[in-house]
Amino acid sequence: MSPVPISEILKDDNSDNAHSEVNDLDLYFNRSELMIKDIKGRKGDSGARFFQLLFQNYQSNNEIPKCLGILNTLTSNLKHSIDYLESNLIFAIYKENIHGYYSSLRFIFEIIEFDKFVNYSITNGNDDLLTLVNSWIQLIIKNWELTKFFLQNDSPEGFDNLEIKSDEADEIKELIENYGPITQILSSYSWRSMKESSSLLKEIFDKSPSNYFQIDQVSSIGGDILIDQLSTIRHRGAFSSVYPTFISCCIRCKTYGKSDIVKQWLDDCIDNILKLKYNQYITRRSAGIPFLITAILTSEVEYNKKSKKFSLDLIEYTIDKLLNISKLSIDSIESNDANTDPTNEAVVVKLDKIDLPQVNAINCIRSIFIESSLSDVSIFFTDKVLDLCLSQFDSPIWSIRNCSVMLFSALQNKLFGCKKRKKMNLNSEDSVKPLTVYSITNIETLNNLPTVSSRLFFSKFKDTKEILYKNLKGSIQDTDNNDNENIERIFPILTVLSRLEATNNYNGLIEFKPLIFKCLEKKIYKIREMASKSLPFLFQGKMRLIPQRTTYLVI
Repeated sequence: MSPVPISEILKDDNSDNAHSEVNDLDLYFNRSELMIKDIKGRKGDSGARFFQLLFQNYQSNNEIPKCLGILNTLTSNLKHSIDYLESNLIFAIYKENIHGYYSSLRFIFEIIEFDKFVNYSITNGNDDLLTLVNSWIQLIIKNWELTKFFLQNDSPEGFDNLEIKSDEADEIKELIENYGPITQILSSYSWRSMKESSSLLKEIFDKSPSNYFQIDQVSSIGGDILIDQLSTIRHRGAFSSVYPTFISCCIRCKTYGKSDIVKQWLDDCIDNILKLKYNQYITRRSAGIPFLITAILTSEVEYNKKSKKFSLDLIEYTIDKLLNISKLSIDSIESNDANTDPTNEAVVVKLDKIDLPQVNAINCIRSIFIESSLSDVSIFFTDKVLDLCLSQFDSPIWSIRNCSVMLFSALQNKLFGCKKRKKMNLNSEDSVKPLTVYSITNIETLNNLPTVSSRLFFSKFKDTKEILYKNLKGSIQDTDNNDNENIERIFPILTVLSRLEATNNYNGLIEFKPLIFKCLEKKIYKIREMASKSLPFLFQGKMRLIPQRTTYLVI
């Protein structure tokens, strides 16, 4: 039998063939309902696409009551499944998955034509779609209340103390054998429902007309639900899915003149970093806290683009606040131990196990610099952040040093880019040409990383030269005095200098020469090695190598 076009299936007709096709449609409808409740994500998406196709056909034919009928059916079944989850958790996660319902509603909301529903509501005297949207929001909130405990914990293995009735044990055992352990299914159920419900909420924020939301309702969802999710969820996939929704929420607030609410959220987030309010939920990369701050700044950039404005006020305010927290002394860290001497090994070990505000602040700065949508504005603050980064390389606390290294890596990508250069083939024709500064360093560059003209680099980042010189000079003086406390700063500075190309008629690097020569005299081999890789960039013109026991540079 050849496939029947969907338009023919849905056509009103009194013939026996039409009744047969309607029966087929009922069958498709029922099967799609089973698919969206399935435990597997792919089946849920397939069933959801059928409802989108069905809705699209009715909408194109202006059959709005049938469109509302689909939405009412999905909403009613979603509510029933969430109630079932509340009353019988174990059976619900195996038999009544809800992520497919949220997917169906999201796919439908992507194609909905609001004017047709507005005209229908004017004629009918009742805005059914608005009522449905409010119902969806309440169901999203209820789903969060029921699943947040499982998303806020480190591992699903802690959920195995669920009560199982004796008369249900055999059936539950069979479900476990067919689909997997309860802890695994519960974690998957919570994450999928969170992901799809958040995606639906994003569509509602982005596409619904202004009268579909009171601004207080938007701020309540953002402040009470989304911020709570990003602050407390430990499942990376879950808070990554909430992130774009929170951006849309912030943009919606700004669009309707409530920028002060978003600014207050930002202040609260920064204050909570300092107060360690969400300390128990923090992971080694600060969990969702960097997503919170980055989302607020991204919403500012997106809103300014729509408004054709350019402003650095909010990001400058944020980075300055985070820099202040990052530079806090160790003595300011709250500790039950009266002795906070950073030279005390026992105290350092203890501090390394605490989620420090400095660590979270540095991780937030790093998140700002690696966010592509903020690249045009974050670049203006590279100098400040580089200074912070170098100052924390010699921190006695490992966690601060560790996040400073990750921040430095992000800064290098910002300063030099990520694309690696091709290695030179020593058997090619290039190998017989006279060696220049470029060709020598092209053979022996640090990890074959890209370089930048020194003139261009220091004209683009005006304060970087002073920062590098000051830190390198101070670190060398400390090592001369047999004080190795600041030795860690030398390595990132030499890494940056080794990636600068000498430029003809530019003497901007001349003051670094004596410092590099000093580094070549150090007892530590790694310092001498990195200094030797930095040295060629300090000279203009061509060089030749004299192959002796010691290598000399002849200018």
